[in-house]
Amino acid sequence: MKTSKPELIDTAELERDRSLPPGWRDHVKANSADEMLLMRLLAGYRRGVISSLPKNSPEEQKARKLLAQQLRDGSIAYYTRELLALAIDPETPSAVPGLSPARKIVFQKPPKGGSLTWARDRVIIYEIKKRIWQGETDEKAVTGAAEH
Repeated sequence: MKTSKPELIDTAELERDRSLPPGWRDHVKANSADEMLLMRLLAGYRRGVISSLPKNSPEEQKARKLLAQQLRDGSIAYYTRELLALAIDPETPSAVPGLSPARKIVFQKPPKGGSLTWARDRVIIYEIKKRIWQGETDEKAVTGAAEH
């Protein structure tokens, strides 16, 4: 199976594309391939036309991984942040004039059987450590935390 690569954007073509907000053109020119992929994910934008990534396609999965990576390392660009914020909260207007939501993010519980227990586990660990610090034996601290 042939993997698709993001298209490289010719800077002259990008400069002619006046449908992008002025500050966005400069930013995208500096980070074209990744930023254009994220623009397609969050806004469905592609070379002056609306063209969303196909649902669950390899290109969409790549864009989601790129977005997650940028969120984790703090390198997410200004307009990408704005588009993401609009996708999460479309009621709050964007700081960028004329920018409106094109996608919507819905937070859902994981499917049954895959419950998340990390928060509960952290509370139990905290309770055990607190009891040990207060002078209880390890066994008594674990028993006390379990009853808590």
